[in-house]
Order: sequence, then structure tokens, then C-alpha cells
Amino acid sequence: MNISCTAVLQAFGLAHGLAIDPEASMLEFEFQGLSVIVGPHPVHADRLIAEVDVIEFDDEPDAGQLSLLLRINEAARFEHEWSIVLDGERRVALYTTAPAALVTIAALEQLITDGIDRALALQSVLDATQDADRKSTRLNSSHANISYA
Repeated sequence: MNISCTAVLQAFGLAHGLAIDPEASMLEFEFQGLSVIVGPHPVHADRLIAEVDVIEFDDEPDAGQLSLLLRINEAARFEHEWSIVLDGERRVALYTTAPAALVTIAALEQLITDGIDRALALQSVLDATQDADRKSTRLNSSHANISYA
């Protein structure tokens, strides 16, 4: 990652009152319960990567939830550059990349704001699916205790 991109990340952090480590090349902070990380792409030195954590499933996501994530990714793949990922720890995140050389403070703010907005929207959908699953499980459990004579 080039020095100017690191300077932009640090300038953005300072402008928003974040604690900045002058030696760090990553910008990390929390906003409305979401963890945001922006920094150099691990493979492509000319790009940066932005990631916003969305939700962590309590249990393994069921087939319906996984299918929903895939359908959302597929529906949005030509609309914007953000993708949904699910890691081995059942954590759902959104990520995108951008050319490091073109990043300004204004462009970085737009990128982060866009990611946060998308993450909050996805979080509300996933929270609703988890709530529906919990209600369904409780209803099924209560019916299982009913005996018919």
C-alpha cells in the first residue's frame, strides 16, 4: 500500500475522532455495533479492502438462511461492488475493494458510509430470519408437549 493511502486512512480517522496509531496501515472502528475495517488488500497491493461485520449467527445457519445470503449476493452483483461473506466462525460480513491510488478522504467516507448502510439493511433482514426461526422453534416445542386423547 502506498504512503498516500495510509495518510488518507489516518486523516479520515483523525477527522472522525478515532484513535490512530501512526504506524498502523489499517483503519478499524465500531459504528452502531458494526465493526469496520479498511486497509491494504492482502493480495493486490494497488487496492484497499473495506469490510463491515454484519452479524454472527449463534448456531450454524440453516439452509434457508444460506440460500437467502446467496440470493442477495446474486441479485446485487451487478448493482454494486459489495459482496456478502460467511466465515468459519459463522460471522457474516460485507466487503469491497477500491483502487488505493484514487482514494481521497471524501471517497473513503462515501465507501464506508455505503458499507455501513448496506450492513445495517442486511443485519435487519438476518435478524428477522433469526427471530422467525426462534418463534418457529418455540411453537414446534409447545405443540410437541400437547397430547391428544
